[in-house]
Parts: sequence; C-alpha cells; structure tokens
Amino acid sequence: MKFFFVLCVVVVFASLLLHGAEAQPEPPCCKTCNVVQGYHKFYATGYSYSIESNPFLSRCGETCITDDIYPIVKIYAPNLENATDNTPCADLNYTVYNETVTYGNPGILSFQFDLYCRNQYCS
Repeated sequence: MKFFFVLCVVVVFASLLLHGAEAQPEPPCCKTCNVVQGYHKFYATGYSYSIESNPFLSRCGETCITDDIYPIVKIYAPNLENATDNTPCADLNYTVYNETVTYGNPGILSFQFDLYCRNQYCS
C-alpha cells in the first residue's frame, strides 16, 4: 500500500513538471473588452512596486474589468486609468507584449493584466 502511495505522488509530480515544461505563453486577454457584459478597458503605467516578483517599472498594463470591481483593482494598481480607446499602452509607446498576469483567486475574484514594454528587453 505504501508503494502505491509513493508511486501516485511521483506520477503527480512528474505530470506537473511535464505540464509546466510544455506550457505555452498565454496570449493577451484584453485586446478588446466586452462592453455588452459591462467590461471596460483600463490601463496603468509607472508602478513603483512589484507583485509576485514581477517588476512593473518599465511596463504598461491593460485590463478589462467591470465598474463594480474597479475600487478593488485600484488597490493593486494605484495608477489605474480609464482608457479612451483599445490601445492605451501602444498610445504611450509600450508596444511589445510581455505577458498576461492574473491577480486574485479565480472563481472568487480575479482580474488579468496584459503587460507591454517599450522594448523587447524588459523583464
């Protein structure tokens, strides 16, 4: 019985490692927002802190959120502004897509930011 348990643990860890190795970068989530469902485009630049070890100093983030969670997202992104078009980061010369990050707890409250850089060397 103990052997079976150890075997199961090894299989689970191996599958997690393999899944992580095969994972592809996530495509941008927030190119356009579903206005019909109440989502609006917001953006933020000039972060002076980092979350989850991701420095935001040289990045611009775009998100699609509803007005009811705006005050909560504003806590994570104090510079959050309402966008006037679908390309607020590109309008500020942040044109290189870097990654999409998710904050919060999916299923409870979460939101995503597409992060853009001014050049391909941002981290």
